[in-house]
Parts: sequence; C-alpha cells; structure tokens
Amino acid sequence: YGIGNVGGMANYNMKRGLFEFASKIRYGTYNNGSVFAHADLGGPIIADKLGYRVNLLIQDGATAIRPQSLNRKLVSLALDWRATDDLLVQFNASYGEHFQQGRQGAFTAEWDNPQGAVDVNANQNFTGAPGNAFRVFLPFIPSPPDPEKLWVSGDTFNDYTSFITGLNVQYTINESLKLRSALLYNRWTRDTLMTINYFTQDPDVYKYGVSPLSWDRRHLGGYLYFDAEFDTGFLEHDLTVGFNSYFKEEIGIGMGGQYMAWFTSRFSLADAVNVDLNSLNLFARLAPKYKQNDTTNTNIIIGDKIKINDQWEVMAGLARVIVRNRSFSQAGATTSDVTRSAYTPQIAVMFKPRPWMTAYASYIESLEVTAVPTNTGASNIGEILDPTISRQYEVGAKAELGNAFLTLAYYQIDRASGYQDPVTNYYSQAGRARHSGVEFSAQARFFDSLNVYGGMAFNRSVNRVHASPAVVGKELPDTPRFTGKVYVEYDLPFLEGMTLTGSLNHYGKVFTNPSNNLGIPGHTIGDLGFRFSTNLLGQDMAFRFNVQNVTNERYWYGNTSSHLVVGQPRSFSFIGELNF
Repeated sequence: YGIGNVGGMANYNMKRGLFEFASKIRYGTYNNGSVFAHADLGGPIIADKLGYRVNLLIQDGATAIRPQSLNRKLVSLALDWRATDDLLVQFNASYGEHFQQGRQGAFTAEWDNPQGAVDVNANQNFTGAPGNAFRVFLPFIPSPPDPEKLWVSGDTFNDYTSFITGLNVQYTINESLKLRSALLYNRWTRDTLMTINYFTQDPDVYKYGVSPLSWDRRHLGGYLYFDAEFDTGFLEHDLTVGFNSYFKEEIGIGMGGQYMAWFTSRFSLADAVNVDLNSLNLFARLAPKYKQNDTTNTNIIIGDKIKINDQWEVMAGLARVIVRNRSFSQAGATTSDVTRSAYTPQIAVMFKPRPWMTAYASYIESLEVTAVPTNTGASNIGEILDPTISRQYEVGAKAELGNAFLTLAYYQIDRASGYQDPVTNYYSQAGRARHSGVEFSAQARFFDSLNVYGGMAFNRSVNRVHASPAVVGKELPDTPRFTGKVYVEYDLPFLEGMTLTGSLNHYGKVFTNPSNNLGIPGHTIGDLGFRFSTNLLGQDMAFRFNVQNVTNERYWYGNTSSHLVVGQPRSFSFIGELNF
C-alpha cells in the first residue's frame, strides 16, 4: 500500500512458538572445514496456551579461503501466548555474534588515495606522504586471481554483533474486524579492519589499503493496523488502515578519524604480503565515535483489496510518508535537518481469464531514503541523502498448468541514481536511472521423481539523467542484461530416500564504470549434491552433501570499478539432521 520500496519486498515467515513438541538438531561442516551445530527446539509450556521455540547455533573453523576463519554464535527465543481465543501475544528476542578473521578485500581500477593515508612498505616503515599519489585509471581489469587465497593481511577482520527484541499483538475484535500491532528494537555493532585493493599498471602488482572502522546502529520501529472485511453491494472489501514508524540512529567514526595504511603485494606470490597489522595499532588512531545521523520515517496508510467478481480484483492504496533526516558534526552540532513528505499511491488490477491463470498490471510509488555507500571513497561517506520518489510499472501473468507453475512479467522502474563528482569527490543522487526488463520463472514436477525450478531475466538499466552528458544513455554498473538459474532434484527410483541435486547459475557480463569502457565477463557456477532421508529407530534423519562451484570457476563480481570481489572458490558442505 505505497510504503515499500520499488523493486520488490522480502516477506519473512518467522519461527514461532509451538504448541506441539518438535525438535531438530543439525550438524556438519561448511566451506571445507567450518564446523557447526544447530538446535531448533519447541513445544508447549502450558497446553494450548503458551508455546516456545528456541534456536541455538555455533560455528567455528577455517573456510575455503586460506588463511580465513569464521566464528558464529546465535541464540533466539520466541514465545506465543494465546491469552484468549481472540488475543495472541508473541515475543521475540535474539542475540548473535559473527567474527571473521581474514577479510577478503574488494579490488578497484579507479581509486583516490584518501588524504591522511600513508604508504607502508614490507618493513612497516611509514614512508609515503598524504595525497593522491596512488590515483589510477586503468584501461583494463586483470584476470581473477586464485579464489582460494586471501589477498590481504590475515590480521584483517570483521566483528559484528546484533541484538533484536520485539512484541507482536493480534486481536480479533469481531468476525470482520482485526487488529495487528508490533514493536521492534534492533541494535548492531561492528568493528572491522576493512581493505580496499587496487590494481596497478603492472597486472601482477596490486596495493591494498587497510582502514579501521567502527559503527553502532540502533533501530526502533512499530506499527498498528486495523483489517476489516465487509461488502458494499456486490463488492467484497478487505480494508487495511493504520500506520507504521521507525527511528534509526548511527553512531560511528567521522572521516576525519579514518586512517588508511597501504601495502604493496603481487598476485604471483604464494601468499599476500602479510603485515602484522596489530603492531600498527590502527584502532588507536581513530577519532572517538559520535552520533553521525538519525532518520525518522512515519507512514499513514489506507489500502483496500476489492473483489468485483470471480475474475476481477483491484488493490488500491495510499500512504502519507513523512521522513526526517538529521546529520551531526563530531562536536555534536546539527549540520543538516531535512524533512520531506509525500503521498505515495499503489494500484494493481488482477484478472483471471481462466481459473488456472491470473493476469495483472500494477503501479507503485515510494519515497526512498539512502546513504552514501562506504565503498565509494567519497568525501561524504555515510551521509544520509535527501529522500527521492521512485516509480514502478509492471504487467505480468501467473499460470498453473498441471504440475507446473509459470510466471512472466515486464517491469519498468524509474529511481534516483547516485554518482560521484570526479573533482570534488562528493557523492550525490541527483541522477535518474531507468530499469526495464522481462522476468520468467517456472517450477514443475515430472514423472513423480524430477523437480525443476528455474528462471531468467533480461534487463536493461541506463542513466536517464546524469551530471556528465557523456554518461547519459550508458548502462549502470553491475546490471547484467541476462541472468539465469536452474535447480534440479531427482529422486532415485532404486534407492528410497535418495535425491540428487544440482544447479546452474549464470550471471551475464556487466560494465564496471559509468562510461562503460571497463567490464567483467559473465560467469556460470554449477553446484552438485545429494540428500538422503530415512527413518532410524523411529526418528526421521536426513543427510546432505553439496559441492559449490564444482569447476572452481574464477570470476569477479561487484557493482562498480571500485568494488570488484574475487568469487568464492570450490567448497564442500556436509549436513546431518535429526528430527524428534
């Protein structure tokens, strides 16, 4: 009803408290050596009144990239309380830790050495001077290096923690009127020694810069909706009225406190030049964290799904969106305070020419808020940009033919496009981009033993408005014209419970800069595996084995020429599962 971003939304089905005992234990390895164990436990505390669900996860060990390791921990709790036949109260809480030692860095063909950065040689002596001495604009992108190697110091890391808690209430007022309400609090912190790598004129030589960064982000959000079902004459209505709102603040370091040290290495080396970053004590050079910005977003909505007859339905909605963005200096002064509001409509018409087919057409607007990406190297990294209106048109059809389900859609999206001024290094989103394309997906079952899931998309994304006239009409970075995926499951007829699995994922060629004179070729990744399900001593058990990137394909992926990442190498995973 006008409150979502164009391009689609994610719908999460949360794990809820259970009123019947059910438990699942999973264990195994990921990425050639990272061991994990996961317990999913649930059941009633008070029969038909109070149920619980607990999830526990621990993972530790090396990954398919050497030297790199990953440690994860998670604990979560969900409670469902049926206070009355008409009132359901749900509580959620989770805490997670994610620590990666050895963080593979992004590569770039265009980069400015930030002011205040220094070059550090293999002896760890500070020999460089601040400035733009490392600025390069290469006419080529080297071939992807060995994906099984870490191309930066093993002392780089990413340390992330999150805490989430919330409360949901669902109340049936009467047969035709219901109330939904929720409140959610989320806080996550992150400390990282991140890296930016860049190519040089010698395709074997590259430099990598290491910078300490620290964030503390907090979100508080909630909603209150009334859902009403009623008729007006021959029209059937499913009406929703209410509001949602969230507040987000970000505490971190200012760019004045950022410090970057540069090192020189070669792709031909057995390992990257592995400098002892701990001896440089980079975090001690950070300025104190301070509140950089906050955002308040409030949406008042009304939406109605109207059923005209068995063939026609209309969904129409309108939202009043109010967004306030504030930015602050390191001294605590308000540097900007912008409030913007808009009415954002949505309308969709659905037609069923046959019981097994639905055709539709839709239009949606959204008021979007974005921040300057941290991988741009811009002078205003992290700044909250002014909200902009985005628009999306879509027509499509969905059909169920026997054991097959097919979808086909054409879309066109017009939204803001960010770009970085080559002189001032300032990032803005004054540009506009148009994304248009066709998507097709299918899922089908053949011979009661073969399941096939697949899809493909043809897309063209171009700059419609840009500060540089030469870029107008050029394709946006990291927007392939074609992508395709297929996943297959085959149940072996001679071995009950055994299923072979396989997939192919193709990602087409993309340009990596606005002028479209740099690009990376497309790549295809294949996975193979099996799943074996059985019952042993009255307990359901399953075992899964999978090989990702079977051919160990070398490839780049990324979104601009300042953010190319080495693709994941071949890896193996084994998972055992016990249900009781």
